[in-house]
Amino acid sequence: MQDTQIDRQIERVRNGDLAAYAEVVRETQDRLRAYILWLLPNAGLVDDIAQDTYIYAYQNLDKYAAGTNLLAWLKTIARFRVLNRAQSCAAQARREKRYFDEWVAGYTTDGRDMPERQMDRLAVLRGCMEQLPGKSLEIVKLRYQDDFDSARLAAAQNKSASAIRVSLMRIREQLRRCVEKKLPAEGALS
Repeated sequence: MQDTQIDRQIERVRNGDLAAYAEVVRETQDRLRAYILWLLPNAGLVDDIAQDTYIYAYQNLDKYAAGTNLLAWLKTIARFRVLNRAQSCAAQARREKRYFDEWVAGYTTDGRDMPERQMDRLAVLRGCMEQLPGKSLEIVKLRYQDDFDSARLAAAQNKSASAIRVSLMRIREQLRRCVEKKLPAEGALS
């Protein structure tokens, strides 16, 4: 379908013909999805981003100027959706890491002054930490008990700082899954 045909379909949509929008989606979805996949190589998110893009575009069709390139407009919307998703995921990861860091740091406390629910979670975390392989447990203890940063940890473990950060990320994920498994009703880290 050429741009002039797409513009006619958009005009039909603006006049209340919802089936015309389905035709626009069918015509553009493969190229839009390929673009989203190129931006965000996570096939699991492509459908969500594409759907968000089409919903936003439909709700804002009055902002689309006939005679311009609809696919380019959709790609711009998708790019901002991907950026928003990435920022949201990064913020969520930072919140979880900060909470997890505080929680793991509590591993060394005796539990006094903690609410009973937190003490239960701490007990589960301790059990999960005891299941860690020796090197992983050593890294966690150096990071959270001795407050080593990644550079100091790297020197102590004879690894690069980026390798230590990756190891910590994997260890935290392993512990999170373990805690979630043992506290399924509450969810982990909440």
